[in-house]
Amino acid sequence: MGRSSGGSAVSVAQLSGLGSMARLAPLTLTAPAAWSTAWTISAFTPVVSLYEDRRASFGSVGKSAVQLFDLFSTARGAPGTTLYVNIASGNDTTGTGASGAPFQSIHKAVTAANTAGQPATVFVAAGDYPRANNPSNGGAVLPTVDLALIATGGRVKTGAYDAFAAPTADATFTNCYSFAVATMNRVLDRANLDRFGNAVELTNVVTAAQCNVRPGSWALVAGTLYINRADAAAVTNVNTRVLRSGTATIKATAPVSLFVGGQFAGDGFDLEGGSSAACLTYAPATVPAAMKAVVADGCSFRYAGGTGETGASGVAINSVHGLAALFNCAADANATDGFNVHNSTAPTAATHVVTVNCSASNNGRAPGVSCNGWTTHENVVGLDVAGVYRANRGGTMRSINTSVSWLAGSRAEGDMGDLASGGTLIGTALRVDDSARYWCDRVAVDMPAGTLAIHAATAGSAIFTRAMPPSRAPAAGAGTIGTY
Repeated sequence: MGRSSGGSAVSVAQLSGLGSMARLAPLTLTAPAAWSTAWTISAFTPVVSLYEDRRASFGSVGKSAVQLFDLFSTARGAPGTTLYVNIASGNDTTGTGASGAPFQSIHKAVTAANTAGQPATVFVAAGDYPRANNPSNGGAVLPTVDLALIATGGRVKTGAYDAFAAPTADATFTNCYSFAVATMNRVLDRANLDRFGNAVELTNVVTAAQCNVRPGSWALVAGTLYINRADAAAVTNVNTRVLRSGTATIKATAPVSLFVGGQFAGDGFDLEGGSSAACLTYAPATVPAAMKAVVADGCSFRYAGGTGETGASGVAINSVHGLAALFNCAADANATDGFNVHNSTAPTAATHVVTVNCSASNNGRAPGVSCNGWTTHENVVGLDVAGVYRANRGGTMRSINTSVSWLAGSRAEGDMGDLASGGTLIGTALRVDDSARYWCDRVAVDMPAGTLAIHAATAGSAIFTRAMPPSRAPAAGAGTIGTY
């Protein structure tokens, strides 16, 4: 299944164009001894290399996303079942999933793979797959076999939104366009992007009358959705995204291996919305005999949760017995966290997470508190390589419980704290609580006055640094702050 690295590789020749801002020879970093002891995956030990750059470094872990996944599953490299999906030419009634007779809905292919009972690859043609065609059919279809979802021919957009018929202007509230909707999370203005490159969110108001006098707002009243765009344009699927609550996008509760990525460079999945914990949710309740892997490459996870569900993250991994690995992924504008990893649904699992060249920006919406770009919990073993985490709310990188994490070339900046949402935290770049520990190797922090660069909050917590440049913001806390 010929496949490039999904955009994961940057050549030295390309880096040379960056001049003195970038280190043109990679550094091979030595893992902290205590972190290495906690790492228990025998099939893979990260070998971390880093090209340093003052703006954003670039890193690797010795294997690509597909190489890592193939260590744990045959679903991508040698599947027992291969299926095809095409939103434009497929048919869920007459289609068989063959290349010449594709399904129209991704969840139809997942159902067929489950029925076949073998590790499966599903090739998904580029296009827009709304809620009715998404991988989980809103949460009703979950994989029970190892599964590789492969985007082909470009980007696959899918999520918790409907393909609605263009509404007409409301007869009473004439600045609004209205139509019937049962549940809601958010409304997005797809025609306008914020400074992070994400769609601007419309403001939720209580009544249709309020919506009518406030451009850039929406209201859900007794099953009718009212939208008043800031530009006064008619509401269409092209310029407006309506994200529903009570639905899932990609979700797994069985202990399977899962790959989400592209066939060639530039191909991948863009997930928009989701309420069952995240855009991508993995939470088995049992521990399999062999380790599994959840791998995403070149994907984005945005806009999970909202007014209907306030606790959703971009990616929520819980109790993967083995490895969660994300390469070149973005998790932005989610209700709580960008990347969130737990080990609580099956706590005897050995849960490890690796994020490489990922980013998470502008996560956290009221009333959520402690909204992080990257976070680990319980006894998770974490590694972030060259991640960029910006403008989150409540500790841009924060870990708790007994988790141990190695941050290599990461960048944390502009955390806004959670005081505005009723929390207690000022802006903090790096924070650990309980007995969690961070080892920060060449980590860059950029925080303004009145915030914290490093916070080892409790007596048992610790943050150790190595070759870390000084920050304008201070370090504080009752825990240990030192070097290694």
